[in-house]
Amino acid sequence: MNDDTTEPASAPEPRPLGTVVVAVSQSASSQRAVEWTSHLAAPLGSTVVAVHVLTFNEEFLKDGLTPDTMRTWRREREALLRDHWLRPLAEAGVDHSHRMVEANTIDEGVLACAAQAHADAIVIGSGRTGGLLGRVTHASSSRLTHHAQQPVIVVPTGWTPLTPAQRAR
Repeated sequence: MNDDTTEPASAPEPRPLGTVVVAVSQSASSQRAVEWTSHLAAPLGSTVVAVHVLTFNEEFLKDGLTPDTMRTWRREREALLRDHWLRPLAEAGVDHSHRMVEANTIDEGVLACAAQAHADAIVIGSGRTGGLLGRVTHASSSRLTHHAQQPVIVVPTGWTPLTPAQRAR
């Protein structure tokens, strides 16, 4: 006799995208990710946490040997983050904040920020596909997608926002 009285498990209810973490740098792929995120977050009322990760290798090379150089470089980087890189979010009226974090790798820093922010999704830009930089970028995004506890959205290299005419179709 089959005594299966339990109901089948239902799919979990989709959660709204309350908080989205976007990885930010000076790269074109990062700028596409920020712009894409602004198009997503504005109509949904999502909050965006932009994270710029300072890796120890980059930090060592940029900081130099004096404390004055270190403070100046960091202030300049934060000003770029706040005033330039996040402009699409501000222009779209998206509630956002930014964080500069130190980590061994970019993916480690993004994952830590996403956990701390209780993010519902992570957005990254797809980087170059060729050469050493492409392999490093691919490895980082691959680790992110495998270790994240939330969906990871990768904005493709060729993404551009739709024009009003394209949206009307």
